[in-house]
Amino acid sequence: SSTGVILSGTIAARFPTGHLLVIYSYAWFPLALALTLHSARRPTFLPHPLLVGVLVVQALAGWLQGTAYVYTVIGAYFIYATVRAPDGRARWRLFGQTVVLFSLVFALAGFQLLPTLRLALDAGRMTGADYAFASRMTLSMGDFVAAVFPNALRTPDHTSLFLPLGLLACAPLA
Repeated sequence: SSTGVILSGTIAARFPTGHLLVIYSYAWFPLALALTLHSARRPTFLPHPLLVGVLVVQALAGWLQGTAYVYTVIGAYFIYATVRAPDGRARWRLFGQTVVLFSLVFALAGFQLLPTLRLALDAGRMTGADYAFASRMTLSMGDFVAAVFPNALRTPDHTSLFLPLGLLACAPLA
């Protein structure tokens, strides 16, 4: 992800710092999903070691909400694979693999997840953001046009928005 930010030029300055955590967090999702598919085909109760590592690093990216989303998708796939398993033995293997996977991930990433969860509970959002705050720094229709056709609007502000495509292209390389 950091390579993508470097190659994105001036657009990185327009991202509020908190949004970079979102990108860093979701950059691990394609690899985590691919390793989940691979791990579910393994004939053992142990998950793929790289899947454990990717989920731990994804948790260390620092965005608790994104971590919860990714873990939910991974867990949902294991539930789906368990329901679709051909026999009872395969179901127990997939169920056991799910339990072992999340036990290992929470054990290895606990030093990050537990304090972050405690902070989130103490500072939890009890009210949503108002419209004025949510609409600040939004992208206009011209920004979307400039992302696909970088020379269409010929303004420095809009031509720099073509560069996030470099960020998007480099995210899976993280």
